[in-house]
Amino acid sequence: MATLWRVDGTCEEFDIEHADLVMLQEAVGGYVEYINVPGGALICNEDGKMKNLSPNFMATRMLKELFGPDLRIPTFLLGNVILVPSDEMKYL
Repeated sequence: MATLWRVDGTCEEFDIEHADLVMLQEAVGGYVEYINVPGGALICNEDGKMKNLSPNFMATRMLKELFGPDLRIPTFLLGNVILVPSDEMKYL
């Protein structure tokens, strides 16, 4: 199951199988950007910097713990982030 990490530090399961583009945009607060990571993909707000979205400390920390310090992501992920495991990528 995909996971939605919110900037307030909460997370919840996200039903990517039944999500459409509008639902993805609502979850991240705007245009979606896909970032490939080992074992899946991140979906975040494409305009996070321009919109001055808050850093998502939890998502950034969790990704670095999962994939190690060599994972090439921005200093901080901004806004709400969805982590989609590779076995659910077929729904995107």
